[in-house]
Amino acid sequence: MTSPASGRTYVGRNLNVSISGGDRITLKRPGAPALACNRVLAYQDAPEGVASGQAEGSAA
Repeated sequence: MTSPASGRTYVGRNLNVSISGGDRITLKRPGAPALACNRVLAYQDAPEGVASGQAEGSAA
């Protein structure tokens, strides 16, 4: 996804996604708590060359 500007909201069917600061998105769906996700940089450290890292997310 490419954001036109920080703070703008994408609206889709039953989903709003707001992007802020370039490294945080918030997913909002009707009837569900908002879910905030932070970007985690992936890096290749495994012998098989698979990127590893663990994403963070919390219900807002």
